[in-house]
Amino acid sequence: MGVMDRLRPNPRWKDKDPVVRAAGVEDLPEDQHEVLRALATEDPDVRVRRAAVRRLVDPEVLGTLARGDENRKVRDEACEVLVGLASVEPDSGRAQAALASLSEPKHLARVARVAASDTLRRSALARLDDRKALGSVARHALDAGIRLAALERITDESESGTVAMKSDHEDSALAALAQIRDPHLLKAVALKAKHDAVVLRAREMLAALEQAPKPPDPEVLRAQAVEICHSMEFLLHSDNWDRARLQMAKTEAEWQALGWDADEELSRRFEEAKDALREQIARHDAERSEMRHHLEEVGHGIAARTALCREVEAIQGDGAPARLERARADWLTLPPITHPKVETLNHRFERACSACLHRHETLEAHGARRTQRETLCLEAEALAGSEDLAGARTRWPELQREWLSLHADDNQDADLEERFRGSETHLAEREAAARREVSLTRQANLQRLSALCDDLEPRLPAEDLTLRDAERGLRAVRKALQEAAPVPTKRDREQILERLKKLKTGLGARLHDLIEIGEWKQWVDTNVQEDLCARMEALVGLEDLDKATRKLRELERRWRRARIGAREAPEPIRLRFEAARDAVRSRCEAHLSRQSEEHAVNLKAKEALCERAEALAELSDWIKTAEEIKAIQAEWKTVGPVARASTRAVWERFRAPCDRFFTRRKADLDRRKEQWAERQTRKEELCARAESLADSTEWEATAAELKRLQIEWKTIGPLRKSRGEILGRRLRQACDRFFERLGRREEIEREARQAEREVLCREIEEMLPLEDATSAPAPEGLAGRVIALRVRWQKGGAAPPSSGDPLSDRFLRAIERLAGLHPESFRGTDLDFGATRGKMEQICTRLEGFLPGTGPQSDPGASPAAILAAHLREALASNTMGGRKAEESRWHSSAEEVKKLQAAWQRLGPLPGEPGLALQARFKDACQRFFAQRPPSPPPEESRSRDRRPSSRDRGSSSRGRGPASRFRGQAARDGGKASGDRGAESQRRR
Repeated sequence: MGVMDRLRPNPRWKDKDPVVRAAGVEDLPEDQHEVLRALATEDPDVRVRRAAVRRLVDPEVLGTLARGDENRKVRDEACEVLVGLASVEPDSGRAQAALASLSEPKHLARVARVAASDTLRRSALARLDDRKALGSVARHALDAGIRLAALERITDESESGTVAMKSDHEDSALAALAQIRDPHLLKAVALKAKHDAVVLRAREMLAALEQAPKPPDPEVLRAQAVEICHSMEFLLHSDNWDRARLQMAKTEAEWQALGWDADEELSRRFEEAKDALREQIARHDAERSEMRHHLEEVGHGIAARTALCREVEAIQGDGAPARLERARADWLTLPPITHPKVETLNHRFERACSACLHRHETLEAHGARRTQRETLCLEAEALAGSEDLAGARTRWPELQREWLSLHADDNQDADLEERFRGSETHLAEREAAARREVSLTRQANLQRLSALCDDLEPRLPAEDLTLRDAERGLRAVRKALQEAAPVPTKRDREQILERLKKLKTGLGARLHDLIEIGEWKQWVDTNVQEDLCARMEALVGLEDLDKATRKLRELERRWRRARIGAREAPEPIRLRFEAARDAVRSRCEAHLSRQSEEHAVNLKAKEALCERAEALAELSDWIKTAEEIKAIQAEWKTVGPVARASTRAVWERFRAPCDRFFTRRKADLDRRKEQWAERQTRKEELCARAESLADSTEWEATAAELKRLQIEWKTIGPLRKSRGEILGRRLRQACDRFFERLGRREEIEREARQAEREVLCREIEEMLPLEDATSAPAPEGLAGRVIALRVRWQKGGAAPPSSGDPLSDRFLRAIERLAGLHPESFRGTDLDFGATRGKMEQICTRLEGFLPGTGPQSDPGASPAAILAAHLREALASNTMGGRKAEESRWHSSAEEVKKLQAAWQRLGPLPGEPGLALQARFKDACQRFFAQRPPSPPPEESRSRDRRPSSRDRGSSSRGRGPASRFRGQAARDGGKASGDRGAESQRRR
């Protein structure tokens, strides 16, 4: 091991501290599969193994750990990663292998619920046989097909009941409910199911099971017949005859379905009301038909006159007079009608006729003018295309005056106007183009001459001006002066000529000087060559061979740079220089030979370094290899020089592998940065998704989605530590926020309902008029808006009026005030006080019909003991006579009808004022009298002997016992109900 290896720190995952190792596992690159596998299977610390398991993506290794690891936490962690791989990834080999490694029902159920691939979901479901796991899939799976498939495999009726009560999805709950036949389980579903549709369906199934066909009761049939008669008589006072006709047919169908013919008085009463209603409807239809016929005649007359007016207003062209005469004749043949619009249409027709004649006269005058304008347009177009621009411009003003003299006041000759203006524009464009061309030519000449002056003026005083350049510049200046090219302005011409003349004079003088200087330099170069010969002869006796070698090369270069070359030098000077040079070179050859050997040794050393660098260029251990290459580069600098011919080649060979390695390292770093960026983007998307779900109220679906996001988070891979911690904290905060809200979701839902009810109260109170505007007309659509708000209030689970809820009191007071201020707006709706009063009276009448005329009448001032004694005497008498069974059957049927009437009463809208209080008191009194006179229920043994299913009220009564004490408690409960009813009436009176 080298010194650098000893000084280099070990990676964190090799540290002795297990906490440091566990943190170091998170920083390992994804391609270190073998290291992660070794840590997950061999590390002695459980935390390190769990951290390594979270980074693994190999289903085979994870399956081995999930089945055979000795630590339960490691096994659970491996199972979680396998579930994540099978749930998040698409249908791939790795996802299939992960699913195959799972065996526990809870893990298979999770995959079946949330897997991204339908194939994986169905594969996981096919391996499930545990009823609890199947129930979990049926309740919570995101795919409807998976939910129903899991439900089909459930054979336990109790588990089906659990799905019906607790499922997050209504379709699964309804399908599970269809599998239930146990009444007790159906009752539990009706009480505890999460979805209203499931509750209603369960109640329907219970009702179908509990209710048996019963023979019709004559009293009930009579009460229904009376109600139908009341409905038919009530229609006689209707103001909407179309709705009355439909309601009459519906009421007549109800009468026929009832089949009641035992009471001739009721039958005669119904037929008389029906005949009277038919006469009223027929009379109304006749009046409406007559009115419709009259309106149709008036409408046809107005339409015919309007059409003739439009026809005359649209008449144009040569045949206008004839068409106008025909329209006048048609107008005179129209039948007379009486309507306010007829006089207006007469005036409109006369104005249209006058306007038509005026248009015809104007059109004739315009035709002659158009012919002359067309001739002028043709001449203008010929001038615009003429080659003689000067002649065209001379003729154009006169042509334009003629055109203006024929100018029209309308827009009918817009095409000719456009043609004339187009010719004028074309002529102007041609003139402008000619002017631009001349201007551009002059400007180009000025630029060319200015550029020539700008180029020669700075070089005129320059020391480096050559004889050839001076001659060339002088020729160009003379040529420019001879051509005398035109320029834009006179001032430009004067300025450029002045500059050219100055250049001509200056260049002539400089040319004369340069010729004299050239002759002088030729004499100077000869003296320089003689000096170089003397210097070369001095090197013959120099002892320092390195210096002699350098001087030899320098003198050879200066000889070649001399103004007159060696080939043009005089022969004696050249021979003298070559003789001295050969003498010096012979002395330096041995020295150069030794220097060549050193260069060869240095070349071999550098080639060896090149080979070492080339061997390292393709390695991927970036840190270690980079250190080695840097050491080779430092060693390269210590090696001496090589021959000049090999210097460039060997340097390029050495630099190529170094550049290749560092280029690969940079590309790998860029790839890893891109990978980190991609992971960061995906994790930021997961954080954003979790933060968007943090305030959701879809509790079950959101919880499952957040768990899926956490699983997907683990499969993405690590980031840089700083960014990983920040994003992990964001995800945890979003999840903690949602699950904290999930813990108090009932409070949140309650606050939301309360806020919604407050908004509804404010909305309906905003409809109330001000104190000084109570007589204002009702706003349009008031009834529809109020009824819509009332439906939203009822759907929001509002508290009953008797609960003392202040918001309920506010809402009801606002409705009553609006209905009282604008009764006509609520006619025919649930808030129609007249219709509500009639329905209340019908319900009270039907309810009072169930009160027996010979039943036990209790003294209002009697004590509870006296009332109890009266009930006992009646019960003993009934048992003695043997009519208890028939009496109880009659009372049971009447009680069911009374319950229906109570439900119908609750569905009615409010009725304010004294009539409402009176009917409320009447209804309460009738209910209390009915239940007060009802005989006590038979003992449990007697009920079972009669072989019938007891009602819920009978079961409640029989469960209390048989003795007088139990009957006393029942009477006390009824008295308490009466008191509660009195309190409700008092609350209604206060409102």
